[in-house]
Amino acid sequence: MNCDELVERVTDYHEGALSRTDRARWDEHVGVCVGCVAHLGAYDVTVRLVSSVDPEPLPDPLAASLMAIHRQWVASVGT
Repeated sequence: MNCDELVERVTDYHEGALSRTDRARWDEHVGVCVGCVAHLGAYDVTVRLVSSVDPEPLPDPLAASLMAIHRQWVASVGT
């Protein structure tokens, strides 16, 4: 496993969705890559901080604007 693949698979790792083979490759890479260890530490801190914030409803105009941007992005990815 390389750094790019680890970053792509970080959610799978945290959800326990890596195959046995991929988990072994993950562990091997993390055992030798200081940069990925730092990335995982920052990811864990981010998840912890975001999880601790109480959600607040978005104002309707902002929610509508974000949804429009999301729809445009989805449409552009699908082309």
